Amino acid sequence: MALVQRFGKLDLFITITCNPDWQEIQHELQPGQSAQDRPDLTTRIFRAKLQDLKDQLFKKSVFGGVAAYNCHINVEICSGIKAVKYIYKYIYKGHDKISVSFSQQNAQNNFDEIQHYQDGRWVSAQEALWRIFEFDLNEMYPSVCNLQLHLEEKQPIYYKDNQNLLDILKINIKKKTMLTEFFNLNEIDSEARKYLYREIPEKYVWDKTKKSWKRRQKYEQIGRINTTNPTDGERYYLRILLNHVYGPTSFSDLLHVNGIHCSTFKEAAEKHGLLEMDNYITECLNDASVYQMPYAFRQLFVVILIYCEPTNVRQLWIDYYKDLSQDYQNNSMITDEECMVKTLSDIKLCLERMGSSLDEYDLPKMPIIENDSIESNVDLHNKEVIEEINVVSTIEDINRKTYLYRAILATLRSNGHIAVLATATSGVAASNLPGGRTAHSRFKIPINSTESRMCAIPKQSGLAQLLIKSSIIIWDELPMVKRTAIESLDRTLRDIMNNSKYFGGKIIVFGGDFRQVLPVVRRA
Repeated sequence: MALVQRFGKLDLFITITCNPDWQEIQHELQPGQSAQDRPDLTTRIFRAKLQDLKDQLFKKSVFGGVAAYNCHINVEICSGIKAVKYIYKYIYKGHDKISVSFSQQNAQNNFDEIQHYQDGRWVSAQEALWRIFEFDLNEMYPSVCNLQLHLEEKQPIYYKDNQNLLDILKINIKKKTMLTEFFNLNEIDSEARKYLYREIPEKYVWDKTKKSWKRRQKYEQIGRINTTNPTDGERYYLRILLNHVYGPTSFSDLLHVNGIHCSTFKEAAEKHGLLEMDNYITECLNDASVYQMPYAFRQLFVVILIYCEPTNVRQLWIDYYKDLSQDYQNNSMITDEECMVKTLSDIKLCLERMGSSLDEYDLPKMPIIENDSIESNVDLHNKEVIEEINVVSTIEDINRKTYLYRAILATLRSNGHIAVLATATSGVAASNLPGGRTAHSRFKIPINSTESRMCAIPKQSGLAQLLIKSSIIIWDELPMVKRTAIESLDRTLRDIMNNSKYFGGKIIVFGGDFRQVLPVVRRA
């Protein structure tokens, strides 16, 4: 997507496939052989043809008709950038797979299905030879350099477990990053001040050993600043400034606008006119719509609704509805109205997981469709729980613990308690709860929790406000998590709530079976 942003939309989308009737193939076959008998030959000749095609396109600047390469070539004119999404989805979708099972019935007509089940991956002879010859599976030209993005003194530092932290902090080269050296480059090189941060890799190359920028002598490369979103706060506004301000010499320099010193990057972006009305939100959504899949794009849309307070939500919905509902629109089995319902249902679920609701924003009302399969996810969960409460006989068909959690959540939410948090240690258990998330994701619990560490939740963040407003917190499968993780949440809630009681005085429901505690072998 960085290539599209740098050079514009695509002109042509070209695919090429091997032709077994190529003279080069037929000439090398032995009597009685066919092209299918020589995958090594077809693989090598196809690669040679592909390299020749690229040479003619990129080096000789010649584009002839199909009758000129004698092979199957499909050329399409590109009017947009959806072809880029198609390419990446096709490359990274994984291999085609087939599942095969062998079973033998005995006289008792029973067999062990698990023991006889086989799961394998089928690879064609041509693909196998392509990998054996170590030919490139995919290429990109020019290459893209991911530029680091961090706040002042917030850069990542890598070290080994046996290194002394004080010694690491004394080594100045450890603190150097692409961004800090970009500032230093602008101080000493007047030529560099003519370029934005993302344009630097086109004229300079990053020396990983010395951690410095030096003049580029050959090859071609473009840059792209690592992505972020409004929930990252100042880091997000720093990215906006770096995409528009030429030649900054330091973080402090970015805070000076027309002789005025700003206290935050957001204020500096406002002084530059980069945050006028919803312009920066539109820029963020335009950027994300290029590379994010619809599900992730809907999540970003919800984040923007909650944290950025856009002035015209309905216009954003109109402008980006096609991107928000792209996966549903591709399904020819549903109507346009059903597509809108599914899209709104997903957005509603994301909003309620973050302690908000659909009614708080100027979005279309949920259409009512006479179809049991098109219901709001949250409403469907609550409807199921209410039916379970009224029909006692169904309890035996449902996990008793999950049933209890659902009943608690449905009761509280029906009484107007929006901020009711449902979590679990594993993702599978979390998916059984309405609006459930894993505890590590919800509470930002550090992976390597210790006796003194806290969760990564700033006191002024939206998540901290959600925890303050929450009526109850449910944590399923508690025995499967380390003790230090629970203690990290305890310390964090006490700090956020300014309350010395356990978990800051919050009502916590812990659940799980201590017989299911997993054996853990360190470093196994």
